Amino acid sequence: MTEFTWKIEQLMVELSRSDLEKVVVKVVWHCFATDGEYSASASGFVPVEYLTEQPFTPFEDLTEPQVWEWIEPTLGKQKIEQGLESAIYAQAHPQFQYLQAPWE
Repeated sequence: MTEFTWKIEQLMVELSRSDLEKVVVKVVWHCFATDGEYSASASGFVPVEYLTEQPFTPFEDLTEPQVWEWIEPTLGKQKIEQGLESAIYAQAHPQFQYLQAPWE
């Protein structure tokens, strides 16, 4: 069974916007998948748009669950995990192999 570990790696911020500081504009994520001796990973980013009518959380007070809430609706987690499972399956069940020429 494949295990997935999702991690937020970095947050890109706009240093100053109006009277706000460190406004998150991009979230960089990484997903690690392992199944026994096989593994695969994927990474990417999701742009984030801060709307002034939303409450603002200072950068230092952000929590990982809060940032996941921002990006999960557009991340496509299921599709990413399916792709990683396919990559692991291909490792476990290779269709191609390099062989030495028979005359050597």
